[in-house]
Amino acid sequence: MHSDSFFTDRPLKMNEKNNYHLAIVLLVLLLMIGCAPVYKLHHYNGNAIKGWVIISHNAVYTAFTADEHGILPEDEKLAMSRFERRKDFVQKYYNIQHPGTIALKQLPLLPVGIVLFPVFIVDEYAEHVFGLRHEMSDEERDKFAKKVLAEEKILKDFIVTDMQQERTTPHGNAK
Repeated sequence: MHSDSFFTDRPLKMNEKNNYHLAIVLLVLLLMIGCAPVYKLHHYNGNAIKGWVIISHNAVYTAFTADEHGILPEDEKLAMSRFERRKDFVQKYYNIQHPGTIALKQLPLLPVGIVLFPVFIVDEYAEHVFGLRHEMSDEERDKFAKKVLAEEKILKDFIVTDMQQERTTPHGNAK
């Protein structure tokens, strides 16, 4: 065989640097699987609630489509327009994160988690075996309840404002 031929008797060797680059690219691709937000418009037909809702990663969200009274729309186009208007706010409100996004953010903490894992195991064991649990005081419970009510009011106020805009604009396409 000629030495300038593509086919040679010796096996091809990749540069070690290229192997590391390939491994990094594959790791990043694996971590990014599932990063894209997945929302599905679904017609919910339950006993108490009927209408269009948004489903994301097996969780049902009515705040994307419901009016200020919690009534879901029966019109698919109206539900979709509400979803498009409210998507950013409601996603931030519920802190909707997708598996790939969480994995990328937590990757630098992996070594810390490996070191602290035995501590968490012992803590869980002590909690279940010895009944060591932190009970909330009345003050902590009141503070938590006020925080939850304040957060719910923020979402309700946003939906009321969105519904007012929807009623004043043609075809419900308020932005």
